[in-house]
Amino acid sequence: MAQDIIYGGYTQAELDRQYDQATLVPDNTPYMEAEAEKSAAAKQAFDCALDVAYGTGPREVMDVYGTGGGSKPIFVFFHGGAWRRGSKDQAGGAAHLVVPAGGLHVSVEFGLAPVTTLDVILDQCRRAIAHVYHHAPEFGGDPSRIHLGGISSGAHLAAAACLADWSGYGCPSDVINGLTLVSGPYDLAPVKLSARNEYLFLDDATVERNTPNRHLDRLPGDVTVAWGGRELEEFQRQGKALAGMLADAGHGVTTCFLAECNHFEMAAQIHTAGSPIASAVLSQMGLD
Repeated sequence: MAQDIIYGGYTQAELDRQYDQATLVPDNTPYMEAEAEKSAAAKQAFDCALDVAYGTGPREVMDVYGTGGGSKPIFVFFHGGAWRRGSKDQAGGAAHLVVPAGGLHVSVEFGLAPVTTLDVILDQCRRAIAHVYHHAPEFGGDPSRIHLGGISSGAHLAAAACLADWSGYGCPSDVINGLTLVSGPYDLAPVKLSARNEYLFLDDATVERNTPNRHLDRLPGDVTVAWGGRELEEFQRQGKALAGMLADAGHGVTTCFLAECNHFEMAAQIHTAGSPIASAVLSQMGLD
């Protein structure tokens, strides 16, 4: 008997595989170790403020790379890990790109599922952004030039963070100047139907309020969307769909398609000088 189609032509088993990175990359350990090494090297190379608290929780901290005098544009970055793994200590690599060019790089720690719900994680991300906005001069940053970035689930968090009512955080509605979104899911509807919901516990209301492509008017006017040609089909589709919807809505969109990269290879492209993603980050921040 034929299996039922759950979403987009996929059966339940097929959809589950589309949201399981191990399907294509069984062991991501070398990639995660490489990103941790880049972060550790950045802490040695640049003046930093580490474990800066933006709240009272144990994971409500962030690292600021490139502190010092001036009024620099700021790149606030959210790590990946399927909303349930990862650390800011694997998200400092872009400092090697941003700081020498004259910017600040911020890597944010936040709670992880299933202990922390997606709504709480997003509130943490927004409070971290608000802390950067209110304290930017203390680090040598310009609060009027805050850019967000993220990879994988962190790309979703970067985009979904923009859906906030910023007045509740003491920030202007245009606090975010630009986005760099790498290999993320921006429509939570298929995520809710996949095995990932065993730990995310998404319902229809959560999907609605936290799905970026349903609230395009709240996203900034300058967005870079990147994905790799050796990623899961659903992750490629999600990137293409968001880029197309943003363009149709009149946003300035830069797309970066890296045909030879798998999901985990995309992270290094963010901080590899001369890569399309790195060039887009610097251009968006006015550092090219």
